[in-house]
Amino acid sequence: RATVMRNGRVAGTVDPRGASRQDVIELMVGRAEDEQFGHVPASDHGRVLLEVRGLALHARGHRPGRTDPAGIDITVAEGEVVGLAGLMGAGRTELLETLYGAGPPGRLTGSVRLAGRPYRPSAPRAALARGVGFVPEDRRGAGLQLEHSVGNNIALTALRSLCTAGVVRARRER
Repeated sequence: RATVMRNGRVAGTVDPRGASRQDVIELMVGRAEDEQFGHVPASDHGRVLLEVRGLALHARGHRPGRTDPAGIDITVAEGEVVGLAGLMGAGRTELLETLYGAGPPGRLTGSVRLAGRPYRPSAPRAALARGVGFVPEDRRGAGLQLEHSVGNNIALTALRSLCTAGVVRARRER
């Protein structure tokens, strides 16, 4: 027998030899496999929050030419979850870093609109001020200061407001 638990409760018990993959998935997630990711027609999404058109990053010293890529187009609506997929080196991470203002140096072409207003990702601080955050792919190596406490890592996100004359005020940090 195999007992499936969901949300701390027994969802069901099956005989693994007789249960289908679909039976087990339904017990695990609470609905049939083909219903896991409901389809929402594009017209039902909320307002557009992020609109990227023809975005391309050109290395310093680059001269526009016929072999330039067309750029990237992405539209993300309110309440929508978008995943980026691609092989290593395809530019997923670089795209997200660029949108956060932490990408490699170079010249951007194309346009980005955030909540209907033009957005030029220049630096992480500016991105944060506009409500754009970034969780790096290598969270352990690039997203945390492992030699510091959890509290110090949290404080790093608001460091500017915790300092006076470049010195962290312990009371504010707490």
